[in-house]
Formats: sequence, C-alpha cells, structure tokens
Amino acid sequence: MRNKKLILLSLVAILVLAVATGCGSSDKQTSKSAPSTAAKSASSMPKEDVQPIAQDLERKLKDTGTMVKEGKWAEAKLIAAEALKTNDRLIVHVTDARMKDSLQKSVTDVNGAVNASLADQKSAEAKIATALEALKQVSVQLQGHNH
Repeated sequence: MRNKKLILLSLVAILVLAVATGCGSSDKQTSKSAPSTAAKSASSMPKEDVQPIAQDLERKLKDTGTMVKEGKWAEAKLIAAEALKTNDRLIVHVTDARMKDSLQKSVTDVNGAVNASLADQKSAEAKIATALEALKQVSVQLQGHNH
C-alpha cells in the first residue's frame, strides 16, 4: 500500500513538473513573442503630444522656484519630485543625446538641490534657471516633432 502511494505521488510530481515547464512548448512561445518584442523596440517612442508635457514640466519647475523663494521647502520637494516624473515622460521624445542628457541632469540637480539636507535658496534657484534653459532648448527641438 505504501509503495502504491509513493508511485502515485511520484507520478503526480512528474505531471506537475511537466505542466509547469510547459512540456517543451517554450520554444514555440519564444518564437511567437520574438517578433512582437522586436516591433515594440522599433517603436519605443510613445505616441503622445510632447508640447503639453513640456509645458507641464516648465510649470512645475517654475512652481518649484516659487516655493523655494517663499521658503516652502516641503512643497518645493513635492513639486520637484513631480517634475522628475514629468521629465521622464518628456525625455523619451528627445532625439538629441546631448539635449536629453542636459535636461535629465538639470532636472535631477533641481530635485537634489531642493532635497539637500542644507538646502540653499540661491543654489536651488540657479539650478532651476539652468533646468528651464535646458527645457527651452529641448522645446525648440520638439516644435516640429510629429508622430
């Protein structure tokens, strides 16, 4: 009786392993998914209008500057974090690597300046001005950007 249970348990374990591994069908799945992965990477740029994103980033950077001038560092930190997220949405549309890096660095610097343990108003304002200038250059490049 004990041997029958052991044999039955072994067969169930083999079946479970066979189903879990896909019974050799993984080759078929990878060949089907390969074209879709290639298609996704070929068109990795999202199809959305970039001007509202750029305007939103500009507004958030200016709002961060306003909060810094007023000494409202907690609000400035929140807005700067939102600006980072908006920047991430925008930079996927930028084709010029130098502009992309410049914008990414400047917005990250703004966030770092606002979140610094010893936040310096003049330093934060200078970094915001640099980020706004980088955004202005990117916006000019994106003016003719169509999908």
